[in-house]
Amino acid sequence: MSLGGDHDAARAVGSVRPDERGDVVARTWLYVAGVALLAAGLVGFADNPVVSRRPDALLHVDTIQGVVLLTTGLIALFIGASQHGRVLAQATIAFGGVYLVLFCATLVSPDLSGILATPVNLGDHGLHLVVAAGSIVAGLASTWQRGAG
Repeated sequence: MSLGGDHDAARAVGSVRPDERGDVVARTWLYVAGVALLAAGLVGFADNPVVSRRPDALLHVDTIQGVVLLTTGLIALFIGASQHGRVLAQATIAFGGVYLVLFCATLVSPDLSGILATPVNLGDHGLHLVVAAGSIVAGLASTWQRGAG
């Protein structure tokens, strides 16, 4: 039996490589955020009281915003599925940084200087802030878990 066989057997019973110790928090967060963003983007294309162009909607979403939600949801899922170790933590923090910039930009100009047909509302700001803060915290937690282990 070769050493490679022993390594494969150890992996099969659930051992975790040292560089994957802190991945759970960031990966789980990115999966949850990615699915939520995809769902919001998809639902935004249908007229409904939760996510739509309607003035009484919880989240105001026009076509551009829907595409952004779908795209960033796919990016979150891609990062969570494809990255490992320190790169996963850094990418999660960077993803949060992008949403933090989006949050600040839409605070200053809710329609992003005319780019958006439907200005963002309080619900949109909440979504941006939760995704930003959650991503940054998850990335930092992954980094800290890796350092503590």
